Amino acid sequence: MIESRGTFAPPEIEGTMGQVVGAIDLRLFLRNWRFGYAYREEVESGPRTGLLFFDGAGTAVHKIYGPTRALAPLVADFADEGAAPADFAAAAFVPISEAAAERPDAEIDRAGLVAAWAGLEHTHAFFGLLRRFGVSRLQAIRLAAPDFARAVAPGTARAVLEAVKGGAMPVMVFVGNPGCVQIHSGLVHRVEVMGPWLNVLDPTFSLHLREDRIASAWIVRKPSVNGDIHALELYDANAHNFAQIFGQRLAGESERADWRALVAGIV
Repeated sequence: MIESRGTFAPPEIEGTMGQVVGAIDLRLFLRNWRFGYAYREEVESGPRTGLLFFDGAGTAVHKIYGPTRALAPLVADFADEGAAPADFAAAAFVPISEAAAERPDAEIDRAGLVAAWAGLEHTHAFFGLLRRFGVSRLQAIRLAAPDFARAVAPGTARAVLEAVKGGAMPVMVFVGNPGCVQIHSGLVHRVEVMGPWLNVLDPTFSLHLREDRIASAWIVRKPSVNGDIHALELYDANAHNFAQIFGQRLAGESERADWRALVAGIV
């Protein structure tokens, strides 16, 4: 789970896709948003309201909290007076369909996949590559190893955050679910481990990651017109890519040399 504190910029929506760019940085997949609720509570700083959004199975996809006085007009404008009470909402939840089984590796054109991977010019083109070869993200990574990916220990996430904390190496941390990807860009200062939880506890950025849920971790290299881009990618037991860490860079920039050296040293 990732939490950012800041101001929402106006969202940019096109069909079922959207983004918010700024101090709070989001990529939105609105086709997977089904339910929304306003929740009021008393906290130390006074009354606050939460805007809570869920997918069709009742799993949270995004939550927003702010002072009630600021969010009350928004809640009033969008309240659905005909909606069923929240305690009856579970009746409307439906299980998420299981992901389609991967095709056997032997049926995949590995040589073609690796050649197309080598020809990538932008990291966003990777999604098209997956569709073209009919592979899942994790299957593609497995098949592209060792040319473009290598498996590392699940504890690498902690090692990377410990290595960059309190220094001058800003990173980009992507945490996502089927409805939303949230991105932190900047420095990491305070890293704390509490039982199975790996936490970043900074004033405007928090990360709460269950280390015991990391089934596999990979250093993944993608070519681009600006040079190779490396990421640490984390996967759970269901092959869901729930977090990625990059060295921070702006569009059109090359990868940071210190980040590249850091990932190169991970064994």
